[in-house]
Amino acid sequence: MEILMSNWSKVVKSVPENYIFPPDKRPGKHVFPVVNDVPVIDLENAQGQNRADIIQQILSASQEFGFFQTKLSYGDKPTRYREVVGEYSVEARKFLLRMLDLISEGLGLKPGYFNGELSKIQLLSVNHHIPCPNPSLTLGMPEHTDPNLITMLHQCSVPGLQVFHKGQWMNVDPTTDSLIVIPGLQLKVISNGKFCSPIHRVMTHSEESRTTIGTFLIPSNDVVIEPAKDYAADDPVYRGFTYKEFFSTFTGSNCVAETALGCFKNNTK
Repeated sequence: MEILMSNWSKVVKSVPENYIFPPDKRPGKHVFPVVNDVPVIDLENAQGQNRADIIQQILSASQEFGFFQTKLSYGDKPTRYREVVGEYSVEARKFLLRMLDLISEGLGLKPGYFNGELSKIQLLSVNHHIPCPNPSLTLGMPEHTDPNLITMLHQCSVPGLQVFHKGQWMNVDPTTDSLIVIPGLQLKVISNGKFCSPIHRVMTHSEESRTTIGTFLIPSNDVVIEPAKDYAADDPVYRGFTYKEFFSTFTGSNCVAETALGCFKNNTK
């Protein structure tokens, strides 16, 4: 597959018309600044005397940035594809549930709050973007906000990820020994609007292919999502809804996060 796609990219000298984005959505030929202060959180200290500090770092990053990095520390790599995917999926879920436990503790919620139906579905998505003859005209992934609970992104060494930060698009330099963690819109609701879920997109590259692995924890369709009662009992920003209801509204609003969330805001806000 890699060979076939690479050959195709060498033959095609211009971006096919159906891949060209509208002018207002194209990245253009701008030189984008780099986010140099992405929080890096070391989970190795989360079980010791620094646990409270680690939890505060996670909460602060989720509120101020909407994403953060943490060091990759998986075990030995299996040798066969099925073993690789199987072990990776298991470890990725463990990692995200551990992250959610720290978040729930920081929000003052009961242990295991995010277990069960709130994180029932796990999706593994491998994206491979071949070299593009004109990256100014298109995107590997259009701008979007993750509608799920929480996302883990494993990048390769080729740059491409951008976040809309401080009123502009900014590059997030890849670090192959770290993972990007992105709270989804459901965490924003459960935190009563305290967390932010960033708009992000993926640029293409003119010379190199880019492969990333995204792991998404997603609520079951019928579970009720609402601001955590122990955290926002007296002043909930959002009313309760099922994930199925939210996702239908989200896709029906062209995946614009604030439009979708606005449909579930309480009238008092």
